Amino acid sequence: MRNAAEELSQQLLARRTPEGGFAAAPGGAANTESTALAGITLSPHSEDGRAALAWLLARQRSDGAWPLTDAVPGASWASAWALLALASGTEEREPLERGAHWLVEREGSRPSLFARTLGAMTGQRERIEQDPSLRGWPWHEAAASWVEPTACALLALRRVGARVEVEGARARIEEGERLLWDRMCVDGGWNYGNRRVLGEALEPFPDTTALVLIALQGSQRRGELERSFAALAALLEARASSLSLALGALAAELHGRDARGLLQALDQRIARRGPPEETRALAFACLALTGGAARLRVPS
Repeated sequence: MRNAAEELSQQLLARRTPEGGFAAAPGGAANTESTALAGITLSPHSEDGRAALAWLLARQRSDGAWPLTDAVPGASWASAWALLALASGTEEREPLERGAHWLVEREGSRPSLFARTLGAMTGQRERIEQDPSLRGWPWHEAAASWVEPTACALLALRRVGARVEVEGARARIEEGERLLWDRMCVDGGWNYGNRRVLGEALEPFPDTTALVLIALQGSQRRGELERSFAALAALLEARASSLSLALGALAAELHGRDARGLLQALDQRIARRGPPEETRALAFACLALTGGAARLRVPS
């Protein structure tokens, strides 16, 4: 395998802003997601890694959340990634406690009792095949629970749980896991949030499936895991991206599977097409190719 890691690292560092944060593309403004992913990827002992963590610490709100950017001060879904970065890179406990408390309290909106009753009477629940009572995490305030933010929140809370204890975290983790299994596609894997709509089974997405598998590491539901890894393998064979290959390799390693084929495919794709343009994909590719899966590992 050629050495793509150094090239990816240099591309990632090109997104650092003068304030120490990281942008989604070179020359852009720093945002929480990009900075958090850089903070997870880079060594916390390096100058750039320390700068990313300092940027995040300086922008944590009093309620424990993070805004997506300085220009948009409201709490954002990117708070889970910021919390995960701090859990991996800082010795400070208080920011972790505040961030985890906010994440525990945040939840996706659920249908009212009237709406649930009406849905049961009309068969709507059967048509979408999901349990509307389960609480996960939303993309934004007052939105429903979706698969990707739920997976990110679970991963952050499970990592932080090794450092600090937050009341209610265990219950939210368990319910979030139930929601993810409830939303699993018919043949395994995950998409944005539904198994079936109007009688039609929906297809999983490769990057979402890999991210959920990372969040569900350690699960004992062997049959469902096997189906989902099989679904992921088929999806990556058909339409792989750098992001999905990187996440797939990280998921495989975190579940004790052989990730060498996916890492080779990722390296070859980068050799043909160059580094990913988006910082999100760039960071995960760098993390996968530098053996950084341990920074996403949760306690057993």
